[in-house]
Amino acid sequence: MSDERVIFRLDFEGGDKILEQIALIREQTKKLKRDRDDAEEAALHGGLEEKKALERINIQIKENNKEVNALSRQYGANAKQVENNTGSLVAMRKQLRQMNAEYDGLTKSQRENEQVGGVLNKRIEELNKELVAAEESTGRYQRSVGKYQQSIEAAANSIGAKREELKRLKKEQ
Repeated sequence: MSDERVIFRLDFEGGDKILEQIALIREQTKKLKRDRDDAEEAALHGGLEEKKALERINIQIKENNKEVNALSRQYGANAKQVENNTGSLVAMRKQLRQMNAEYDGLTKSQRENEQVGGVLNKRIEELNKELVAAEESTGRYQRSVGKYQQSIEAAANSIGAKREELKRLKKEQ
């Protein structure tokens, strides 16, 4: 069975630079590990100076590993940010939460001000409608829970329409 590697590539500003840094540090680490092998041999037969050189190499390898880990985390965080910024439902939910928090932080006079609270409230309503429509298109109705009056009115209208249709059908017979 052959080894298969699947690589997902996300492009974002600075991503290539981070990957280049990681590759460079890993190459340096490989070289340091080769040097460490030589230094271990020298430390066995040498004195204090050779042991200090071995210790410096080990410290540098650890620092390189820490730096690679930090850069990898940074790359992952940037990739996640790019993923969330592509208009996904995750991004829309996050934006809605942020706008709701912003609205909640407004004073009463700011909420009543049409240019502040009014504009923000309209943006929240628009985004919420868009999000509800997208979620309902996949059968998720959690955001509609609690809208009993609208649901009952819709059901009553539907029943009324069916009643009228039945009356019409009876008259035709």
